[in-house]
Amino acid sequence: MCFDGDEAGRKATLRAIPILETAGLNIKIANLPEGKDPDECLKELGSDKLKEILNSAVPPTDFKILNIRKKYDLSNASEKSKFLSEALCVLRELKSESEKDVYLKVLKEYSGVPLDVLRRDLNGQVRENKIDEVTITKQSNINLKAVTYVLACLLHRKEFASLKFDLEKLIQNENQLELYKLIQNRKKQDLELHITSVFDFFDVENLPEIKDIVGFNFDSISNQEQYFHQCLWLMVEAYLKEKQTKLTEMFKEAQTVEDRKAILQELNEITKQVKNKNLEDFNA
Repeated sequence: MCFDGDEAGRKATLRAIPILETAGLNIKIANLPEGKDPDECLKELGSDKLKEILNSAVPPTDFKILNIRKKYDLSNASEKSKFLSEALCVLRELKSESEKDVYLKVLKEYSGVPLDVLRRDLNGQVRENKIDEVTITKQSNINLKAVTYVLACLLHRKEFASLKFDLEKLIQNENQLELYKLIQNRKKQDLELHITSVFDFFDVENLPEIKDIVGFNFDSISNQEQYFHQCLWLMVEAYLKEKQTKLTEMFKEAQTVEDRKAILQELNEITKQVKNKNLEDFNA
């Protein structure tokens, strides 16, 4: 990839990376001089220099780290801390531990911070994120992975991703809900929401819950259609169980026999749905 050497070009590059990676492509990114586009480089610097720039293209992780480095003065302690915080977020996206180790050494060279400290910060934050995810899941009573996969299928227009009911009540994350509404609104207008358009509505790079949807790795799912329906049920089940809890509290506080009967009837219906695990019985 060889986008313009300005802020808009860098943003365009960051938008393109997850899309090309999802398509299974190996990517390298050329860094043009600040403010120059390819045509200007060719005319002002010559074809040999442009070839040199293209031959020096770097992988996405290198590009992201270099892009972050440009934002901060590493001679300033506060700015260095911000640089490391952002750069470590990039490393957490890597699946290979050996690759993480390679880039930790790059961060050490840039910052002068010892490897063991950087490694501790990287791994410590990962553990913290896992704890936070469990807490969020318990508090919201929703399976975030299920929501991510369902929305990814809808966004990437999988043939089997059809819905017989509205998911609005089932999605508790605000950004994911906005993405769902955007997909549905485009569908009502007989328009497709292209993946690149998501970057016009969301700061994808800084919203992991949206980034995971945009760049979802479908190759990791063996039976995608079956998993789609399983995830849909997990979302429905979470919604029903939360409703059960609220109705149980209402039953305890009900003042009349009629109210208790009505609540009990609704509770029985929900219990049947949870037991049968049949999406056809659900009506949000």
